[in-house]
Amino acid sequence: MMRTKHAQAGRGLELLGRYDASAAGAAQLLEPDGFAERNPAPVLRIAADGRLLYANAASHPLLVEWCGGTVCQVDDLVPEHFRRWAADVLSSRTSMAVRVERDGRTLAFELVPVSEHGFVNLYAQDVTALQQAEATRRRLAAAVEHANDAIVVTDAEARIEYANAAFEQLTGVPVGAALGRRPWELATAADSRSKAVELEAWRAALRGEAWCGRLARQRATGMEWTGELSLSPVPEAADHEPQIVAVERDVTDQVRMQDELHQASKLDAVGRLAGSVVHDFNNLLTIIGGCGELVEDLLPPGHPALDPIDMLREAADRAAGLTRQLLSFTRRRAAEPQLLDLNDIVRNVEKLLRRLIGDGIRLVADLDPEVGLVVADAGQIEQILVNLVVNARDAMSGRGCVTIRSANADGPLHASNSQAAASPGVVLAVTDTGQGMDEAIQARAFEPFFTTKGPGAGTGLGLATVQDIVKQHGGHVVCTSHVGVGTTFSVHLPRADGQVAPAAAGQAPEPLHGHERILLVEDDLALAQLVLRGLTQYGYLIETVPEAESALARAGEPAVSFDILVSDIGLPGMSGVELAAEWKGLYPSTPVVLVSGYAEPFAAGFQALGGETPFLTKPYTPASLARQIRRSLDHSPSRLSTAPSLRLAAPASPAEG
Repeated sequence: MMRTKHAQAGRGLELLGRYDASAAGAAQLLEPDGFAERNPAPVLRIAADGRLLYANAASHPLLVEWCGGTVCQVDDLVPEHFRRWAADVLSSRTSMAVRVERDGRTLAFELVPVSEHGFVNLYAQDVTALQQAEATRRRLAAAVEHANDAIVVTDAEARIEYANAAFEQLTGVPVGAALGRRPWELATAADSRSKAVELEAWRAALRGEAWCGRLARQRATGMEWTGELSLSPVPEAADHEPQIVAVERDVTDQVRMQDELHQASKLDAVGRLAGSVVHDFNNLLTIIGGCGELVEDLLPPGHPALDPIDMLREAADRAAGLTRQLLSFTRRRAAEPQLLDLNDIVRNVEKLLRRLIGDGIRLVADLDPEVGLVVADAGQIEQILVNLVVNARDAMSGRGCVTIRSANADGPLHASNSQAAASPGVVLAVTDTGQGMDEAIQARAFEPFFTTKGPGAGTGLGLATVQDIVKQHGGHVVCTSHVGVGTTFSVHLPRADGQVAPAAAGQAPEPLHGHERILLVEDDLALAQLVLRGLTQYGYLIETVPEAESALARAGEPAVSFDILVSDIGLPGMSGVELAAEWKGLYPSTPVVLVSGYAEPFAAGFQALGGETPFLTKPYTPASLARQIRRSLDHSPSRLSTAPSLRLAAPASPAEG
C-alpha cells in the first residue's frame, strides 16, 4: 500500500490508502445508533458541503481541539482537514485512512463515504500507544534477527517457528529447512553423547524447566565447535500459546582459552614441583660428579677404572642437562644471553650429537659461513639442538640422516611479535629422513606432555621446551613434515649486530689453590663432606654448618674469623640470600659466594646485597667451586662496583678439573 505523507503547521499527515466501501456497510451507517453513542472513540458524520451532521459524545474533545478551542455544533462547518478529506472521499467513492502526527500524538482517521446520501462517516482513534508498541516490537525483532547468538522460538511441541540469521551462520542449517522441525532432528550434535544431552535438555524444557549447558557441535561442513545452549520455556498467556526460546552461542574460543589456562595451571604446578625437587636432585648430581672427579684425580693415567668413572661423570652431566631442561621449561632457570655464532654452537655439540644418534644415522652439518649472529643463551641453544636431534633420531628406525643447517633468513621473521618480525633473521634447521607426521600430529607437536612414543620412551617436553626457549629469544619455530619423507624443524631467531670475541690463545688456567678459611653453609651433609674434601685438597681450611643461624653465631664468636662465606640458597629457616645480606652488613669486606640449582625465585633478593655477589649453579665440581672462591678472594669487595648485580657463573661440567 502506497503511503503519502503531508506536513502542515508542524503536523504530519499520512495517507494510508483508499478502499471501496461495501454497500451493506454504508447502509448500516445511514442512521446513528447506540453503537456510535457507546463507542469510546470519536464518530462524526460530515455532509458534502462540510457541515457537521452528527457527533457522538467521545468526539467533543476532538472537535474542540481541531476547531481551535471552540465547540463545533451540528450544522457548523467542520475543520478544514475534515472537509477536504470528506470531499475527496465523496468524489472518489472510496474509503480513506489517514494518520496525523499532532502534539506528540498519533491520530488515525478512517472516512467511509455514503455517496448516495451525500455524507461521510469519520472514525478517529488515538493510536500513539499502539504505534509506540509497534515500534518497540520492530526494534525487538530487528535486535533478535541481527543478534550474534542463534535464537530459535518453538511451539509447545518444540517445532521451530522462528530462527534468526545467526542460527544459519552458526549451525549451517538454512532457516527454511529448520522451520517446522524439532531442533534435535537437525543433526548438529557432534557425537552421540551430545545428541543424548541435547534431547534430554529439550525434554526438560517441554516440562517447563529451564536448561543451560554446553554441547559438542558439528556443522554440515564437518567443522566442530562448542555451543552454549540456553532453553527458556515461555508459559501460555492470553495473547500467545506456550513457547520455548532457545539461545545458543559459539564458545569454542572461550573453551580453548579455559583449556590453555588449565594447562598453564598444570605447568605451573609442574614448575613448582620441579623447583621443590630439583635442588635435592642437583645436590645428588654434585656429589656424583664431584666424587668422580676426586677419584679420577687419585688414579694414575691409564688406570682401568678411569673409563667407568668417565661414564659416570658423563651420565651425571646428562642428568644435569635434564634438570636444566626442566627448569628452563618451567622458567626457573635464569638465562645468560650473549652474542653467539650459531655455527660455533653446532661445532661445540657435534661430538655429543653423534654419540646421541648412534652409528646407524649420519649427521651432516651444512653451515653457512656467513650466517649472522644472535643474542642468546648458549646453553639453551645447545639444548634446542639436542632436543631436535634426539627427536629426529627417534623418528627414524636406527637408519637415516640428520642434517643441521644454518642460514640467514631471506627476509624479516614471520613472527606474531611485530618487533621481531621487523628484524632480519637467522635460521637453524634440523631435518630428518624419518617417517614424518600427519597434520593431526603436527597440530599437537609442541603441546606439553604430548608424545607419540611408547610408555617410558618420551616425556613430551622436548619440542615444548624448544618452542618455549625460542619464544623467550623473540623467535619462532616452523615445522614442515610429510608422511614417509621426513620432518624439518626450523628455528628462526632475530639477527644481531656485533662481533664475537675470539677465544684467548694460550691463556693460563685460573688458579684453584689457597690457604684461606672458608665457612660453608650447606644443609646436605653428604654434599658438605664432598666440598670439605674437595676444597681441602686445594689447601683451604673449611668449616661447615647446616643453617644460616649457625653460620652467624659461629662467625660472631670471639677470635673466630673467616675469609669467605659460601652458602647454599635453599636453607631451612633463613635463606642463603638473607644470610648474605646480613653477612655483608656485619662483615662488609668478607666476600660471599652463593650456590643453588636455580636463581630466578630468589633474584629479587639480590637487590638487597651491596656489591657484586658471585653465584654458582648446581651441579658443580670441587674444581669449579675452588675457581670461583679464588676469584672472589682475589677481588676484594672493597674494589668492586657498589652497584648491586648478580653475576652467574656458567654451569660446570663434571669432567672439569
